[in-house]
Amino acid sequence: RQLPWVNVGREKGGNLRIYTADLSYRRCIVPATGYLECTETPERLFFFDPTGRQLLMAGLWRREYNGDYRFVLMTTDISPYAEGIHPRAPLLLSDSEARDWLFDDASVPYLLTRETPVLSYVKMPVGARIG
Repeated sequence: RQLPWVNVGREKGGNLRIYTADLSYRRCIVPATGYLECTETPERLFFFDPTGRQLLMAGLWRREYNGDYRFVLMTTDISPYAEGIHPRAPLLLSDSEARDWLFDDASVPYLLTRETPVLSYVKMPVGARIG
């Protein structure tokens, strides 16, 4: 049976047995220039680092029954920079946290429960054809 594979809230990833193996053996980093959030209006906002720094998002990967590889993003409580837009956001990592996410099993519980840092990302409206 194929399990649902959608963005995983940090509380789900730490508590649901279906993600235990993924958290233990299949952590990944998803690099991106930014990410989209939909609002309750038709507006979509693109979050990115105005300094041009690449975003490093915590993820999990899995090989599906048909042989395809898929990933999901770990999500976390929204940071103050995006408050009022969406209740969740990708779990963003610094360079050193990204190394810990990949290689240091002992740091994973901390990264999943740490307070979301206040980041200097900005919001930019994008057209409906994006995302």
